[in-house]
Amino acid sequence: DGGSRGQTTITLERGTNDYNIGDLSMFPNLPPVADAGMDKTVYLDKPFTFDANKSYDPDDFIKAYEWRIGDTIIGQGKNLTLNSFAYAGFGFGKYNVTLTVTDEFGLKASDDLFVTVIDRPKHALFADAGLDKTIYLNEEIGITSESLSIGSAIYYKWTEGDTVLNEGVANHGNTFYFKGTELGVHTIKLTVTNSHGLEEVDEMNITVVENEHFLFADAGIDRTYYVGDGIEIVRRGFSIGSSLTSVTWAENGVIIDRDSFLNYPSTEIGVHQITLTYKNRHGLESSDDMTITILPPPPTRVDEDLFLKIGFVYPSHGNYAIIKEIHTTGGVRAYSWTDNGVYISNRSETGLNLSESGLHVIKLTITDFNNLTISDEISIFVAERPKGIHADAEKDKAIYLGDTVRISSYESYSLSSYLSYSWEKDGVELSSRQDWNYKPTEVGLHTITLTVTDGDGLVDNDEMTVLVTKRRENEIYADAGHDKSTYKGIGVNIGSQTESYSLNGSLYYSWSEEGVELSNNPRFDYQSDQEGQHTIKLTVTDSNGLIDTDEMVVSVHGE
Repeated sequence: DGGSRGQTTITLERGTNDYNIGDLSMFPNLPPVADAGMDKTVYLDKPFTFDANKSYDPDDFIKAYEWRIGDTIIGQGKNLTLNSFAYAGFGFGKYNVTLTVTDEFGLKASDDLFVTVIDRPKHALFADAGLDKTIYLNEEIGITSESLSIGSAIYYKWTEGDTVLNEGVANHGNTFYFKGTELGVHTIKLTVTNSHGLEEVDEMNITVVENEHFLFADAGIDRTYYVGDGIEIVRRGFSIGSSLTSVTWAENGVIIDRDSFLNYPSTEIGVHQITLTYKNRHGLESSDDMTITILPPPPTRVDEDLFLKIGFVYPSHGNYAIIKEIHTTGGVRAYSWTDNGVYISNRSETGLNLSESGLHVIKLTITDFNNLTISDEISIFVAERPKGIHADAEKDKAIYLGDTVRISSYESYSLSSYLSYSWEKDGVELSSRQDWNYKPTEVGLHTITLTVTDGDGLVDNDEMTVLVTKRRENEIYADAGHDKSTYKGIGVNIGSQTESYSLNGSLYYSWSEEGVELSNNPRFDYQSDQEGQHTIKLTVTDSNGLIDTDEMVVSVHGE
């Protein structure tokens, strides 16, 4: 019959050694095997898919799939998706669902599964301690939970072993700071509970490794001032491989300033120990001490006669001051100022040249509109300026080979006259300017010597160093952030503004999913109507063309 399926009988006789059956084209058709899958529990209003993928036909293929509840056919196909049991006309309860499969020759097989339809819970809880992290020794980082609770508030409890690290509700409980004081792997456990008695647990690991960064604070040389002098101290030092997070100036353990410049009040005579402390984002800390000695005013400084009724004297830069009449009442027609009897000005306030040492008797005569006059005097004693010189080569520097660094000596001074400058390295003069640009050509520690000379022939020296290193090959790092969870139609913020970095300059961002770009901003809002795991890829590129990538996962749950 041309090879149709069916049954045939073959008889073999005894005594025959060779059997030539020939072209045997008739063989039996085996029935298919139905597999409806495991029993399920579903929500009444939630979409559900019946899966018959494990069904098969041993000798051919399955032609038809039919799904029934009792006598009601609910659908056809290997994978049958219902919008919901409520939509299909069923309510809460337990249903026997029958799968019937038919092969191409009409043989059938059936399998059952039970589907229990329940109401969606009004309360749910999900714990998320975040992704594992690696930090440096003594680095401090913030840990934030993305745990979710439906219907009630969450209470958070963070522990490491038997030690409670933080606990509480809302913004107090979901975040804490961890400082890596011990090398190794630290397992952090998060336990979340809500007011309906639900409890969930999640863990994350923090690995603490040796620090590869360097931090150096330099408070500068010890200083001596007279009481009442203005004092401004500039911080020195450097941080390699990490940005500074804090700069503090302290006296006797009490913080007095947090700026790069310390403006110190010279009101208390004595020796004051000042501590400069640096901290960087990788947990390193460096401190340095210097002393400020405040002396009583010198005997040649005569101040007691400056503040008489005719005005102020403002000691200013160099040998110059301003005096001002401040107590006149009524109309004034004319002013006349004299210095030791020599006329100097007819204004209400005047400049005074203090370049000549000795006693200056300043007299003000005012005339009103009735030609009445009145006079007053003040005495100013100008002492000889003391001689002295100080060289300051500024703070040490650290740069990459091929870069240029600005070197200056604005803190150098002479008490008597102008300064000349000479910058040398290994006995060779590099510059004679107060500030200049230095571009080293060799890796290593370069020691630069500054020599300053004033008009009186006084000389002083100071040194500074420039640490020159090669650029590292891997100078870019992408961090897409930790995995997140959300629900269909609800957006979640994804960002890489703080952890991604490049040592070369600006970063350019590209976020994509399955090759489709989602955003080119450091942060963006992601939203999906598809349940499941969504892998989001971050690609960062710096101004030198270096590229790095990272991925994170957004879990989208049903409504």
